[in-house]
Amino acid sequence: MSTVLEVSKLSVTLEKGKYEKNILDNIDFSVHQGKCLGILGESGSGKSMTAKAILGLLPREFVVSGKAMYQGKDLLGQSKETLRQMRGKEITMVLQNPMTCFDPLYRVGYQLAETMRVHTDWSKEEIRSRLVQILQDMKIRDGGEVLEKYPHQLSGGMLQRIMIGLAMALKPTLLIADEPTTAIDAIIQYSVIQEFQRIKEEHGTAMIFISHDLGAISCVADDVLVLNQGKVADMGSFHEILHHAKDPYTKLLIEKRAAVMQKYRTALKKGGTAYA
Repeated sequence: MSTVLEVSKLSVTLEKGKYEKNILDNIDFSVHQGKCLGILGESGSGKSMTAKAILGLLPREFVVSGKAMYQGKDLLGQSKETLRQMRGKEITMVLQNPMTCFDPLYRVGYQLAETMRVHTDWSKEEIRSRLVQILQDMKIRDGGEVLEKYPHQLSGGMLQRIMIGLAMALKPTLLIADEPTTAIDAIIQYSVIQEFQRIKEEHGTAMIFISHDLGAISCVADDVLVLNQGKVADMGSFHEILHHAKDPYTKLLIEKRAAVMQKYRTALKKGGTAYA
């Protein structure tokens, strides 16, 4: 089992004039081929900041230090152009707000096709066929019609499923999903999480699954990193975190979420019967 990403001493500081604030403090973790790391924490814990720091998506006022070694390259030392080329082909990220991923002036199908054209050698006809298949896999009906619509004509949940499907179809080495199921109802979440599991197992994709939802993480993560106010509170296998958490914050988080997690997993199983 090879290591795809090794992050060490990742720190982020916000600097605005004389104002200075530590956002992340010495974050360490690794992600392995065919495995999923779940990053768990409440709002403001630094989950999304961690992913954006690694991929060079933070504004200039955020100063990033440490190392993020991806297949022998330190991502934190790469140019913006190099990172741009890597994002989408080798590393894909599903953002929390799908509306930010689309240009409101162009049809959804055109924008998706452009992304595929840049990162694959598929023909125009093959791209169209693949896009329709992606929508079908994400439980979106009438794929051909959906591709002709503008972003504002689709719901946030539908756009989120489209972005998840596209990210998976590109078969990246590393897939980072930031709160990917937040805008999706419970029944559809089942099929989406099944797709995450499938691509992890069939293609050996390494994944980072970011969520405040213990239920969602419990269904897909092999290991869990718990963040609290920009620091690592706990880390281990999902079983270890659930039953043998060391940090009081983690224990409290699990106590608050355990009942909800069980209801979530039960709902997903019931929802899954509709798609079995």
